[in-house]
Amino acid sequence: MINTRKYASSVYQSSMNGIKQSKKKFVNIMKYIHANNDIEKELTSDIKSNLNQLNRLWKNNEDANIEFYFKMKKYHSNINGKFKNETLTIMWDEYVISCIQLRCQLLKLNQLCKTLY
Repeated sequence: MINTRKYASSVYQSSMNGIKQSKKKFVNIMKYIHANNDIEKELTSDIKSNLNQLNRLWKNNEDANIEFYFKMKKYHSNINGKFKNETLTIMWDEYVISCIQLRCQLLKLNQLCKTLY
């Protein structure tokens, strides 16, 4: 039981780091978009709407609530593959990969919590 608690603590810390890293990647994407007027003008209203929803979600939650991060998936899916700018596409892909890894960590953490409590 003690080893499981230590492991759960480690997974929790890893999850919190994943949240910070994913959020930082998203913030960098938004900064890149706002710093490049040509890119901002190319974005469709659908992409802008989904980015705004993600921005609201990132601003309103920084804990390990698994449902919150799975809710983001819908907005990620609506944007994937729609950027025309190569740099932005690379940044987006790296961000989405970090979010997928985060969701896997949160699933692991959720399972460990169920085992412990």
